[in-house]
This record gives sequence, structure tokens and C-alpha cells, in this order.
Amino acid sequence: MSHATLLLVLVILVSSVVSQQQQQQPDDTPDICLSLRDSSACPAFHQFYVSTGVVDRFPFLPSNITTVQQLDASLLRYVNSTSDYLLPLGCLSTNYNPTTPYARYALTKMCARLIQDAEDSLPCNTEHNVVPPPLCQATCMDWVNSVTVITSQPRVCSDNSQRTAALANYTTQCLSWQGYNASTDDNCISGFANEPDNCGFRDDITRACQFCQNTTSAASSNCCQLVTCGHGLGDVIMLALPFDDGWALGVNLSTGLKGAFPLVCVSPTTLSFMEQWQSRSSKLTLPSTNTIDTTITAADVSSSSIPKRMASKSSKSTSSSDFISLFWTVITHLPLS
Repeated sequence: MSHATLLLVLVILVSSVVSQQQQQQPDDTPDICLSLRDSSACPAFHQFYVSTGVVDRFPFLPSNITTVQQLDASLLRYVNSTSDYLLPLGCLSTNYNPTTPYARYALTKMCARLIQDAEDSLPCNTEHNVVPPPLCQATCMDWVNSVTVITSQPRVCSDNSQRTAALANYTTQCLSWQGYNASTDDNCISGFANEPDNCGFRDDITRACQFCQNTTSAASSNCCQLVTCGHGLGDVIMLALPFDDGWALGVNLSTGLKGAFPLVCVSPTTLSFMEQWQSRSSKLTLPSTNTIDTTITAADVSSSSIPKRMASKSSKSTSSSDFISLFWTVITHLPLS
């Protein structure tokens, strides 16, 4: 064998060894099983694990993720971005400027998706002798319904074939994928267990109040009991004392709450509306003109919770002719102070 041939063989052998080492290098770094014990995004899943191997399928996670804090931060960014549902539905570009509406229980759904990953995360949980229960199907459908409502607005998404197909696909996942389709009999994890505040709408109390006022589902009653709305759309406010800064003192006849409220939230009601409202309310009746002055006492006016304001110069005693003008209808959500 000539020297040239021998040198060529050595070069080929060295190149082959280097190539094999480079191919094996990624596999030499083992995946980590991240415990969710201290997770702020997935508290209801605290006893389970997510494998760092899922980063190959979920690009919103950092490729070098090593802590649950990184996981939480990545999840929060994702569910509040257009990537969660707007882009898949073909609604908006990545340059969408307004705040992306939070889809109900989006965080809980993504926690379950990562934990129920069959390729990496489920083996992690098996290794630690735990079996994570699936997400409740009702929670999955709550998310789909929320996305449907948000994207039905023309300014957010036009009704196109991509949106229709994507929503149908999401619904199919909730009905058929074993990570999303469990019932309470299966000891499933619900959105309420993971996101109890504002019925799964996170910090959006306005949407939570709208949801609770419109829902007829008994399953939503538990979370709605934890939502505090100062007043709701359609509530009747009795004006007691207007101020000269755009606020007024009054009582919500629908809830019985007293306090100061901005007049921009209400509009004058009509006699026909008052009659309809009274017919719907079995617990309240219209006060007479001679009891209006005692509805809100001096103690209410001087309460520390009521800002000090000057009474409007236009305020005066009420006569029967303008009695109905004392009643205003709530047109937007803002709590009594």
C-alpha cells in the first residue's frame, strides 16, 4: 500500500470518528424532569413534572431551559401573545398592537398539554411514580368557547375558512385527545382549580363580570361567587348626591351597595325601563319620594371610603315631576368606591 493510499484511509477514518461524535453530542445531554412544585403558572399540577425534551415541539420554550421559573415565564408570555390562538386561526399578523385578549383558562390548558406530552413528560412522571390526571373536558371547551367569542369580533378576526377549520380542530381535540377529554369522575384537573381568580380570565375582571352576568351554567356558579362586581350592566342606580367633579353618591338598587361612582358609567333611565326592571326584581321596590333623602345617611356621606368632594350647585330637593330622573342605568363596568 502506497503512502498516499494509507494517508487517504487515515483521513477517512478520522473524519468518520469526528462525524459520529458530532451526531452523538446532542444525545449526550440528558433531558431534565422539571418539578412543578413551585410553579406559579401551574399550581394545580404541583406534584407533576414537565420534561425539558418538549422544547423540540414547543418553540416558545427556551432551548436551554433548566428551571421551573423559566417555564412559568415562558408560559405567561405565550398565553398572552398572538401565537396562542390568533395566528393559528389566521386572524392577525405578529404586528398586532392592541393587548391580546386572554382566552379563558389558557394557562391551565397549556400546563396540561406540556404535562401530558407522551414522548417526554409522561415518562418523566412515570419515573417519579406519579400519574398526572388529564384536563377536564369542560375546561378545554371553556377555552374553545372563549376563543370563539373573542375571534367572532370583526376587528379581531374575519370569518374565514382557516378560523372555522381551526376552531373545529380545537373542539375535536377537547372531545377526543386523552389529555383533554376527562370528566370529574376521572379525577380530572379543572381550570377553576388552577386559575380560581375571575373565573379563569386572570386580571380581566370586566370580562369575568360579563361572563357571570350572562352565564346560566351551574358549573360556573362556584367561580362566579368569587368575582366581585361593584355593579353590572343594566343595574339601576339611584342618584342621591351629585358632585361637581363628574362623580355622584348613590345606591345600586339591584345589589343594595352604596357608594360613589363616576357618572360616565351610567345614563339616565326611562320610565318604561324602570317598570321592566321592577317587574324582574322580586326583592326590591321603587322607593317613594319622601324616603329618598334617608336612603343614604350622613354616615355614608362621611365614610372614609367616600372621597371628599363638593356637592354640585345644581343639586336640590326632589319633586314628583323629576322623580324618575334620579334613576340611572349602568352602561359600563366600574366598581363603586
